[in-house]
Amino acid sequence: MLVCARATDETADRGAGSAGGDLAAQWAPRRAWPSGGSAGATTGVVVADEIIGARAARPGGAATVFGKLIGKALPANVIYEDEECLAFRDLSPQAPTLFLVVPKEPIVRLSEAEDSGESLLGRLMIVGKKRAAHLGLTNGFRTVVDEGPEGGQSVCHVHLHVLGGRQLGWPPG
Repeated sequence: MLVCARATDETADRGAGSAGGDLAAQWAPRRAWPSGGSAGATTGVVVADEIIGARAARPGGAATVFGKLIGKALPANVIYEDEECLAFRDLSPQAPTLFLVVPKEPIVRLSEAEDSGESLLGRLMIVGKKRAAHLGLTNGFRTVVDEGPEGGQSVCHVHLHVLGGRQLGWPPG
């Protein structure tokens, strides 16, 4: 998933006054994969935006796009929320079903998580599993956590991708 490393005033303004549908149209044609899956009409090309976004990502806490979604400064298609996490559909899905589970506490990277965050990180997995079942992913799904620039982490806020609804290939990426 490609998201701005930080939600700037410009990106926040793009969604101003929208119920979320316009945001999807504005952000959706972001990338395609050599495996043939794509967010838009193009296939076979890895758009450099993903790599650039991952390399440019910087910690930002509430200033990240996820911080703005958690704080309700940006709209999201929320499928679950509790006191610890938020789950919402991806604007640029790479599978028929793709959603993200984000802790409300901003953990920059999985490699920087403390032992005290163990139950919160486990909570993300349980929420992902339950939402996957709720959305009918009975034949399986994949969970992904991007870590650092080479892992494709384009937002410096730990997040769990849950994708399914089709046969997923291996190796990914």
